[in-house]
Amino acid sequence: MEVLKKISIKRLSYVVNFSLAYLFYIVSKWLKLDNSIKGDLWVFGSGSGLFENNVEVFLNFVIKKELENSNNRFVFISNKKVDNLPNNVVRLDRGSINAYYMCLNAKYIVLDTNDSDVCPGFLQKCGAKKVNVNHGQEGLKKLPADYYEKINVDYNCAVSEIEKEIKITECGAKPDTVIVTGLPRYDKLFGQCKFSNDILFFPTWRPWFQTSQREKDEFVKQVDCFLSTPALQRYLKESDRVLYFKVHHMMDIEPRTSYGTNIIILQPHENLSNIIRKTSTLITDYSSVCWDYIYTKREVLFFQPDKEKYLEQVGLYDLKGKALGVTAFSVESLVNILTSEQKKVNCNSEQFFKYFDNSNCERVYNLMVKGLL
Repeated sequence: MEVLKKISIKRLSYVVNFSLAYLFYIVSKWLKLDNSIKGDLWVFGSGSGLFENNVEVFLNFVIKKELENSNNRFVFISNKKVDNLPNNVVRLDRGSINAYYMCLNAKYIVLDTNDSDVCPGFLQKCGAKKVNVNHGQEGLKKLPADYYEKINVDYNCAVSEIEKEIKITECGAKPDTVIVTGLPRYDKLFGQCKFSNDILFFPTWRPWFQTSQREKDEFVKQVDCFLSTPALQRYLKESDRVLYFKVHHMMDIEPRTSYGTNIIILQPHENLSNIIRKTSTLITDYSSVCWDYIYTKREVLFFQPDKEKYLEQVGLYDLKGKALGVTAFSVESLVNILTSEQKKVNCNSEQFFKYFDNSNCERVYNLMVKGLL
């Protein structure tokens, strides 16, 4: 009941703040208060509220691309403290009057999850050219059939015809809004062939997870069991490998503060992008982070102890027998696979990506600014 009350208050504040922002917008247009302002206004936001992933890479690209136009303005909208923004980017609180006002005045809006990243409840009222650069690549866990239909953007980026088809036929996107551009963050991976010997363990969220019941949650127990396994800790120490563990921002599972010297628990505010780019092995379950590793032909291990329940409550897309990596269904099996020297499954990445270059940002930029790739 308390949670519903908080949600209702937040939604009411959004309505009030947008109404005031819209009033200021109309008055400023009527009085021509903005006529002296030159340059374009770019507004960015991410679902996690952090400056990372595709939004981070693309914003930095745009700033560099627009260097000759010093009048351009850049805004990042967030619900979190952000300390890694470029100096010329202004951070605004998500759902604030000022944030709504900026969205109404923007020429370009970039998001990675849905309307709430930048303009909760009212993105359709903004006249900017809008693009969804995505926070991940579709192809594993199923999304609601109307997921992309509810995102009010001009363009949704895709990496291949396979992903484009999923977004249109499985997730409700309008065919003319899905454009195969590649994802901005892959520009940072192109040509990279040297990675550290370290491991990232990053499971995705579960819709049935309840914070109040986390101590009883079976998957949380499995995660703790894996990180506590003596065989894992011994292997990491002997092989001089570090395992980074990051909790998904939608699962407040509160892991222990320490599992040993070779296991590092990443904090919620820490940028995951840098860890993804440098590690040689990924352990995940159903997370789209796996595609970054597949793109660069790195090792992926899938840990799916609750696959039956996940298939029933969420679902996975049919990849028609295409193997993405080795799958373990128990902690013991996962540890055995990780510590084994046997050759792991290598996925044929060419079938899942159209572009292998460092021009994804360029294509997205041209699409927004020029209307072509």
